[in-house]
Amino acid sequence: MVKAIAVSEESASAGFEFIVTRPPESRRLRRICVFTHSLNLAGGELYLQDLLLGLKSARNIEILVFAPSPGPLKAELEKAGISVHITAGYQVDSDHYAGRVAELAALLQAWGADLAIVNTIGVFAGADAALSAGIPVLWAIHESFTLPVFSFLNWPAGLSPHVRQRWHGALRRSELIYEADATRELHESELPGLNARVIRYGVDLTRIAEYQAAHDRATTRRELGFRPTDRVLLCMAVIQERKAQLQILRAFASISNHYPNAKLVFVGDHAAWYPDQLKACIDALGIRDRVEVAPIAPDTFKWYQGADVLISASEIESLPRSMMEAHAFGLPVLAADAFGVREVVTDGETGWLFTASSSSSMIAAMARVLDLTDSELEQFSARARGASAAYDHLGYVHEYARLIDELCAQS
Repeated sequence: MVKAIAVSEESASAGFEFIVTRPPESRRLRRICVFTHSLNLAGGELYLQDLLLGLKSARNIEILVFAPSPGPLKAELEKAGISVHITAGYQVDSDHYAGRVAELAALLQAWGADLAIVNTIGVFAGADAALSAGIPVLWAIHESFTLPVFSFLNWPAGLSPHVRQRWHGALRRSELIYEADATRELHESELPGLNARVIRYGVDLTRIAEYQAAHDRATTRRELGFRPTDRVLLCMAVIQERKAQLQILRAFASISNHYPNAKLVFVGDHAAWYPDQLKACIDALGIRDRVEVAPIAPDTFKWYQGADVLISASEIESLPRSMMEAHAFGLPVLAADAFGVREVVTDGETGWLFTASSSSSMIAAMARVLDLTDSELEQFSARARGASAAYDHLGYVHEYARLIDELCAQS
């Protein structure tokens, strides 16, 4: 039976058209709907991609992803047999919120969704819609912000009391999945009684090992323009204010004259004001020959393969993907001690921690790294690689699969 869903004139004008086919119950697969904020190349999005690809290969299920705009990950998901529906955004203003949630709930019911996965805390309209349709929700929370701070950063005009109540209510009624204990504890202090648990994220260690086996490190460094004697610090993150790349740059500039073999690489350039400021600052400091800025791209492995140390100054991190990938490549991590970072990096063993937002602490830690002998750095590298054995992404995929089975059995 084919059932067409009627939608509002506003949604239709935004391209919100959808026709679903619902086979007989005896022949249909388990159906998982997914709400995400983005399909771009960033940590939260790659977390979701790894999860969905893992679930698709491990389970005979159908997956439908809702996203407000296309991105590089759309083709990858569709190639794996996962449907992607580009829809209107998640309305949070009081005039449209209830209608938007009702539309999404009707779509989920017509498609016959058994469970919803919601990715990131801001996509609460999707969680609210699934719950309104009587569908259980697994909600992946990545953001280590308090709820008021997150609300201000994303909706500076403010949420109406009614919409905020729906947001908080959806959080209380969903199964919340956190990557780090520090982030879970932050939100439990604001909304006591949350049904929250920690499932640690992972990365595809087999794929990383295969890449390293197929690519000679010395050759990769030479192709990237690094000399054998260079000590390369890599910042692997979308260049944006909360990642504090300008702070890293200024710290590096303040000591670079003492370390002529030190190089700094930022991978994550895109068209925005903050990357422009970073590049302008590099020129103003006169260190263009020591610092490289590379664009966001799917192929990040070459940079890990060619670097010596990963560096991060971000104050807001749950369980950073880049740090797990770095360890798998044998890179120790130099990072601000923020939220879940300490759950990945052991200071003095697999990397070094410095006080967040403290330039003096970062400079001292950076000098400590650049003062290491090659032999000392290799010891850190070996420990980092050893620690990565705990990061296999199949662990969190299997845990999600178990929860999906439990929740669907209960509903």
